[in-house]
Amino acid sequence: VEFIAQALQVRHGAAAPGVLSPTTRDALARLGAAGLLPEGEAAALVAADRLWREVIGLIRLTVGRARDAAPPAPAAAALLRIAGPLLDPPPVDLPGLRAQMHNTARTVRAIFERRVGALPSGAEREQR
Repeated sequence: VEFIAQALQVRHGAAAPGVLSPTTRDALARLGAAGLLPEGEAAALVAADRLWREVIGLIRLTVGRARDAAPPAPAAAALLRIAGPLLDPPPVDLPGLRAQMHNTARTVRAIFERRVGALPSGAEREQR
């Protein structure tokens, strides 16, 4: 999400300096308001940024800053019951949250490919 915001600011910033912002969500809102990113895509990216930052915050509350650590299932479930209603939409359980994150990632990737460019597949990367 951040990379999309940054790439679009680099692409359009000289012609539309009003889109420049040091914060991702503000940059996306400005790009949408300027018509340089469809409003629906801007809203989807802002929602994805919010979801991932909130989930990262929940993980840090349970396991700290370890990169590959996941909260123990009972702690994650308890935290999700408490903080889950703050997410939009609130997941009903951990599998629901995983599905929500997976769907969000697919949406972000599709927007990335439309606005920034397609990423090479695994086979294409291996040939390089």
